[in-house]
Amino acid sequence: MELAGCSAYQDKLGAKLCWNVQYPNASRVPESPFFPLTGPAQLQVALHKTDPTLTTYQIRYTWERRMLYRTFLLSVNTPGTAIPREHSISYNINFGSQNIYLDLHSPQTNISARGECATGNKCKSL
Repeated sequence: MELAGCSAYQDKLGAKLCWNVQYPNASRVPESPFFPLTGPAQLQVALHKTDPTLTTYQIRYTWERRMLYRTFLLSVNTPGTAIPREHSISYNINFGSQNIYLDLHSPQTNISARGECATGNKCKSL
């Protein structure tokens, strides 16, 4: 049995991920053992660059937990490429001012949400 394919997100990643899986299919053979005892298997994974300007990936992560606030940021980017690919999510909860901020960013869309804690320092609802 052989399965092969490539990812459909090459525009978003600047590269395509391809795979090939091979294994013996003995499911229709009576008295045959179960996988992996049916024989040799093989898995191949390859990453093929599709953007010639892509030289590096940049991943940023921050998490800060303090008495009066919490912050989080996760960002994935391909700096210096011809096509902008930055995707990020960040949030900030400020218990002093009781404000909450959420930002989602992608090359196609930016979403920002602002809120205020309704129950004071516990900040259990918006």
